[in-house]
Parts: sequence; structure tokens; C-alpha cells
Amino acid sequence: MLEFFRWQPDNKHFYFKGISLALYITCVVISFLIVILIWIFKNPINRWYNSKSIHLGTLSSKSLKILIGSITIVFMGLRSSILWFAKYPNIYEIIPFHLCRLMLLFTALSLVFNKVNLIKYFGPIAIIGCIIALLNPSFDFVPASKPQKIGIDSVYFYDYILCHCFLLIITSMLLATHRIQIKAKDLLITAIFFICLALIMFSINLVTYIYAPKGWQTNYLYLGKDEVNSQSELFGVLSKWPWNIFTWTFLGLIFYSIFIAIWIVQDKVQIDFMNRKMSISVKKSNRWIEFKNRQQVNNIQNK
Repeated sequence: MLEFFRWQPDNKHFYFKGISLALYITCVVISFLIVILIWIFKNPINRWYNSKSIHLGTLSSKSLKILIGSITIVFMGLRSSILWFAKYPNIYEIIPFHLCRLMLLFTALSLVFNKVNLIKYFGPIAIIGCIIALLNPSFDFVPASKPQKIGIDSVYFYDYILCHCFLLIITSMLLATHRIQIKAKDLLITAIFFICLALIMFSINLVTYIYAPKGWQTNYLYLGKDEVNSQSELFGVLSKWPWNIFTWTFLGLIFYSIFIAIWIVQDKVQIDFMNRKMSISVKKSNRWIEFKNRQQVNNIQNK
């Protein structure tokens, strides 16, 4: 197999420093700037997207979503194939059940089936997960010595950047273009969904730890046993098995609640661009009205 696709660091020339670190930081900064610009220009972006019936010359809005979702799934399948043929040490990762990979799969499926409104249940977690992953990159398959021996001569370096930057940007763009309503009941639905998801992954991790060979002992959602969990020391005893399920579930719900609070407050500040003029206004948050569900607010439906 070509060296570029091998995970073993022995013949690699670049570490996670110098040009590799500079490229990583550049991609992360650009991604964060794009997300900020999406927020600043969310009103004109929404008008532009919903005023067009055809995109890229020939595609309807539905066809565009199907295309993006399908390409995403194809690339996820390609990554799984690379892991398989490269005899990746954590071979269980060919099934994309790690947090950001799973959120990427959910996003792709919501696009393929034109159910973008479902993103309100997992989009906030996807954004939060991507921000944490990009600010604290983890390459578990490389020896933990600093700096780690992974860089521009490894496909896994680019895979990590592409997955998290793309998920961060596409989720932010979908929230801007579709004016998705998040209500109080959605907070409850999300809590129930992710608690059930955590229990399922916790059970899978336990079963594979007991019965599966090395490499197939899973650590999905970082809820695996301490011996296979690279994050087991992060919060001391609170991140060790079995307490990690309570810690991560609690933190997930806290982060989701913080996101909703920011989601509501940011709607009070409206930045718009009309006739080449910028206007800034402060008003009552429609998101707060939607959240309390006291009245219906005009909402542009998914095309």
C-alpha cells in the first residue's frame, strides 16, 4: 500500500508541527471564519437560497441536497475502505459511530431524504463536537509522544480536517438556509434521543470489550472501557468506565442547552444587507417565541 495511506508512523517524515501544524491551524481558522460569516450574512444567505429554484445551473433544491448527501456518504464509505485495506489498528472505526462521524452520517441522510428539519435534534451537538475536536485534535492511532508523528504525508491528517471542518460548515449553513424552529419539546426529544444513543453505544462497547478481538473493542462516543478509551483520564474518575456515560451525557445536555440559549439570544441582533447597505437592529427574539411555542412565526419550509 502507498505510504500515504499507511497509518504506521515509522516511515512518515512529518510531525504534527511546523508546516503540518500551520496547515491545520489555517484550515481551522478559515472554517471558524466561514461559520462567523454565515451568521453575519444569515439573512441575505437565506433570501438568496430560498429565492432560487435552480442551483448550479440544473439542480433543484431537493436534488442539490441529495447530491451533497450522497457524495458525503460515498466519501465516508471510501474512508472505511481505506481503514480496512490499511489494517487500521482501531478497525471498528470502519463503522462510523464515533460522535462526529455519526453526526456526519445523520446530516448526510437528512439531506438525501430531504428531512433537513431533523438537524435541530443533532446539529447543535455536531457543531459543539466539531469545535471541541478541532481545538483539541486527537490522533489515537499514533503514539502519544508530543508532537505526534502525523502530518501532511498522511491521509488520516487530511481526513480529520475534512470531516470536522465540513461538518461544522455544512451544519451551520443548513441552520442558516432553512430557518429551523427549535421548541421546548425539541430539547426534551433531543435529551431522550441522546440518552438512548449513549446507552446503546455503552452496551456495544461493553459487549465488544468482552467478546471481540483486539481492534474490534469499540470506543464509540468515548464510552468504552478504560483500556481502549483514550479520554479515560480527561476528567479523572468521572471519565472512567462506567461513570463516563453519566459524565458525557450530562455534558452533552449542558452543551446543547447552552447552544439553545445562544441560538435564542443571537436572534435578537439582526444584521442585514439591502441595496448595498448594511443595517443592524436589536429586536425581540423570534427564536424565543418559537421555543416557548406561544405563537407561530413565519417559517420558510424546506424545498
